[in-house]
Amino acid sequence: MTAFVVALVLFGIGWNFGLISGTALVIDATVPANRPRIQGTLDVLVPLASAGGGAMSGIVAAPTSYETLALAGGPLSLVLIPVIFRHERHTRAAPADSRATT
Repeated sequence: MTAFVVALVLFGIGWNFGLISGTALVIDATVPANRPRIQGTLDVLVPLASAGGGAMSGIVAAPTSYETLALAGGPLSLVLIPVIFRHERHTRAAPADSRATT
């Protein structure tokens, strides 16, 4: 039980670091006129995505195991790495003025 509690605490800390840093990135990437709308949209989508992910993980783990869930989730998360690099390359190639208005 102790390891489970420690794992949940670490997960919560990681979740909050990710949420705060993601919010800071969004604020830095948007113009002031769009920030309330974008932030409001994110405030709705993040809990919906986490609820959906929790429900889907239950659907996967129930008939199989947590090991299967972890082994499937790891490679799926790695798929995002090329997407991030492609976005970075696209962002660097765009002029600074066009990034400020999007």
